[in-house]
Parts: sequence; structure tokens; C-alpha cells
Amino acid sequence: MMAFPFGNIAGLSMLVGSFLQGQRIVLLERFSLDAWRRYIAEYRPTASGLPSSAIPMILEAEIPPEELAKLSYISTGAAPLDTDIQRQFLDKYQIRVLLIYGATEFGGPVTAMTPELDTEWGDTKLGSSGRPLPGAQLRLRDPEGGQIIDSPGTGLLEVISPRMGPEWISTSDLVTIDADGFLFCIGRADGAIMRGGFKVLPETVEQVLRRHEAVAVAAVIAANDPILHEVPMSIIQLKRGMAAPDADALKAHVRHNLPAPHVPAEWRFVETMPLNSAYKIDRTARAQTVCRRPQALTHASRTL
Repeated sequence: MMAFPFGNIAGLSMLVGSFLQGQRIVLLERFSLDAWRRYIAEYRPTASGLPSSAIPMILEAEIPPEELAKLSYISTGAAPLDTDIQRQFLDKYQIRVLLIYGATEFGGPVTAMTPELDTEWGDTKLGSSGRPLPGAQLRLRDPEGGQIIDSPGTGLLEVISPRMGPEWISTSDLVTIDADGFLFCIGRADGAIMRGGFKVLPETVEQVLRRHEAVAVAAVIAANDPILHEVPMSIIQLKRGMAAPDADALKAHVRHNLPAPHVPAEWRFVETMPLNSAYKIDRTARAQTVCRRPQALTHASRTL
């Protein structure tokens, strides 16, 4: 099933891969959960590829497990997936969600949690985007001093992709590579919010907010502050039928899990979170779509 744009590296890879394997393609103008369910019901595939934002959508829609019984795993990699969401999905559907890491500048994926790796390591590597694919090389660079860090460790990722040549490609992705060579994505270092000298990674706060019972999707961006320079602002899409929580309750939820500087200073609610063509949260558009009156919100259909 094809929903990614052909100009996107994921869409191009799926298109070429399907042609090379002689597979037919179901074309969608845009991904929708209803269309995916019809595809699953008609063709009954044993594996599927989805944008990561579709995984919590399936959970929220409460699709019956028997409807997805033929699926053994789902591959995803358009954006990070919260490990708690991955575990909830596994507990409910007994379907493995296998993460992939790649980018347009790499010419596609460079690491993957393959079915073989997942069978060997199981839940011990939950949240990992797997090991390097054949020919790919990874290394870490210290974000402060700039020196190369020996693995295992945490730092800015640099990649050699055999599709693109022998040179190292620098990224702004902060990752951990463990002792077994597995990659774990943390967030983008260039998106960090500097709150009075404290560095706040938006992805860290977003993961905690998504654990709240009323939150379907959460995004955190920087808001200007005359004293602290920047403070985190949270934009929230509520689960269907849920009322907006009190700000103090949301603050307490974040504070219970993270240090005080990570607690958002401002809260906004939206009907649907803006996504770009790769089905990632649009970090530019979301700041322009905030709403100050959560009690007036109604939920649109879950379509990306």
C-alpha cells in the first residue's frame, strides 16, 4: 500500500522495491486509517509498513485484534515512536513494530530492526532502530567538544551510506549506540530549547505527555521569553471524547517524570496536529494552528 509521496525517499524506495519484486500497489492520495483497514481486510498481508503516527491512531481507534490477526509485524520509520506506545501495541495486538532509521541524504534506510534481529533479541532491544544495514557505518561525535566518541555511547550521529559514497554524513540527530551495536534515537540536537541555560529536548517532553490518558498527540516547541530566552510550549491533540485536562494536572504529570525545566510554560490545544508530506509533525505549521479555547474543540476524523 503506497501513501508516501513519490518524491519522498520512503515513497521512492517502496515504489522501486515493489516494481523489482513484481508486486502490485494500492495507491492512496493520502494515508487514512479507514483505507488501511480496507487494504488489510481485502489483501490480508502478513506484514505492513506505516508512518509511525499511525500506530497510536490504531490504538485510539480500538481496532479489534482479530481484524489484524494475519499481521506478524509492522515496519515504521518516518519519525520516532514512543517505546510505551510500541509496548502497548504489542500487548494488545501481539504484532511486532519494527523501527527503521534513514533519511533522504542517506538515500534511504541505514539501520533497521529486521525480523531476524527482533526474533533473536526480542524485547531487550525495544525502542531500537536496529543495527546498520550492509555497507552502512555509524559513529558518534560529541555535541559539545566535537571529538569522535567510541561506542557504546551517546552523541551526534554520523553515517557512511554506501548508496551515497564513502564520505561521512553529519546529522543533528542525538542517538545512543549500545554495546551490541543497536541504535536508539533520542531527538534532534538542533531542535533543543534553551531555557535559561537548561537544554530541553522536545521529544523527551512529548513522550511523557503522550502517556497522559487524555493526550492523543503532543508537540513541544520553543516560545520566546524575555528573561529565560526560550521556554517550552506544548501543543496537544486530545483523544476522541476526552475533555482538556487542567493545566496544573498536566504540569504535575510532566514534573513527576522529568526535571522542572522540562515542564511547559504554555499550553495550547488543537483539533488535529499538522503533519507534513512525510507524516511527521510539521514543526513550522503547528505554531500557527494553536487554539486558546480547548473547551470549544471537536475532533476531526483521524486522517493524516
